[in-house]
Amino acid sequence: MSMKCSDQPVRLRARSIQQMAPENSLNPRAPIYRLNNDVLSLIFEFARDDYPVAKPRSSICVLQVSRLWRRVALDTPRIWSRIVDVLRPHLIETHLTYSKCALLDICFSGGSRQRVKSSISLLMEQVSRWQRLSLSGQADGPHMLTAPAPHLEELHISIGDSSPPIFASHDFFSGSTPQLRILVLKRFIVPLTSGIYTNLISLHLETLDFTRSYSPDGRAQFLRVLSGCPLLETLFIGNLNFLGFHALEKLEPIHLPHLHHIECHIRGIAFPHLTTLQSHTMHNILASVHPSPSCIFRAALAGGDAIIFLPSLPKLTTTLESLLRIEQLSFELGQTYRLVGRIGGPDSLEDGQNTLDLEFELCDGVSEFIVPSQAATLPMIETRLGLSSCFARCRSFAISA
Repeated sequence: MSMKCSDQPVRLRARSIQQMAPENSLNPRAPIYRLNNDVLSLIFEFARDDYPVAKPRSSICVLQVSRLWRRVALDTPRIWSRIVDVLRPHLIETHLTYSKCALLDICFSGGSRQRVKSSISLLMEQVSRWQRLSLSGQADGPHMLTAPAPHLEELHISIGDSSPPIFASHDFFSGSTPQLRILVLKRFIVPLTSGIYTNLISLHLETLDFTRSYSPDGRAQFLRVLSGCPLLETLFIGNLNFLGFHALEKLEPIHLPHLHHIECHIRGIAFPHLTTLQSHTMHNILASVHPSPSCIFRAALAGGDAIIFLPSLPKLTTTLESLLRIEQLSFELGQTYRLVGRIGGPDSLEDGQNTLDLEFELCDGVSEFIVPSQAATLPMIETRLGLSSCFARCRSFAISA
């Protein structure tokens, strides 16, 4: 009798575990099981999209709920098409198998170099299915990308600050990424003659040194890159170095009617002459580009080189035309100086975006953008910017500390 009593909790626990097993957890009376398989499949896809870093991995979690969910999940290729920090070969094989012919969304932001290289090596066998690739902090992985990627639409490569900037191999994606539309490169230098720069809608280049690259004509090549992207919508350029200090002899206008957002950064530079050189480079670019008339312009500058940085007033009518229509200006004093401009009245931009946003960082050895006091006038600000009478439509100007 005592033996039977002692065995009873064990039997109850075993029965409970058996009832919770995936193959026995189907409860047809639960509301979730009134949904048909197609709706469940859509829900699983939404769950995948809600976890950009795949923690927890929804594709694995849904397998453990019930037989029905497992069957539906295995028949939904898209939930297996996202491969985020998957460093085990058998899991990569699982994703590749159940994703069937779906295009792949691949992201590596951690893990040892050797494991990441091994994972990329396995995935290279399916490079024709890549739709999006993001590599962060990895200095070795990008060198393996040598095969054409016919369906790649987004490419993000960011080398960690602890590693020196690296150059792409001469056969990077074999120069063939015909569907590429979004390109982000940080500390990873791809020659400006590469075919990956064609027909982009978003271009982000940051901390790239082209002075050691393949041509001394880097600035002119970059302008040709912009000419090859007539549908460009957003442009971010930060800390780009090119050979040569002289101005380009002839700046052909580059018409980019869809370009609605330009952002430029020149910051964290130890040598003042490099800041001046980059300001000249930015000036050449901004003086050539003819964006949308409503284009938003943002910049963060180390020092007060806005006079060199911005196009001259006559060119603003065809380049940064939106600056001429600014009606509200505010100048914020602090550790950095910030000039913010808006078009229209206080409620003209419901989302709170600014047409102009300039931030000036004071650095030793760099010409300082100094406002004498909070009593400074708008003409004084315009003079320091080299844009006298630029803000003729401004109806409101304020300085705050």
